Amino acid sequence: VDIKAEPKAAETKKAAGWEWKAPASMVLVQLFITGMILLSKVSIGGGMFIFALLAYRSLFGAAFILPLALIFEKYVFSS
Repeated sequence: VDIKAEPKAAETKKAAGWEWKAPASMVLVQLFITGMILLSKVSIGGGMFIFALLAYRSLFGAAFILPLALIFEKYVFSS
C-alpha cells in the first residue's frame, strides 16, 4: 500500500498499531530461538542423546503448531 497515495490507509495502519507489532514479533522469535539454543546446550551437556533431543523438539513443535493451524485454517479444512 502506497502511504502517500492513500493517506487514509496510513491512518488506519497507525490506529491498528502496525508500527510496533512487527518489531515485537521479531524480538519474540529471537527470544524463543535463544531459549531453545540454551536448553539444547544444557540438555546435550547433561548427556542427552542428540537425536532424541531433535525428535522431542520436532514433536513439541508439532504439538504447539497443530492447534494454531486448526484454529486459523478451519475454513480451509471445512471446504
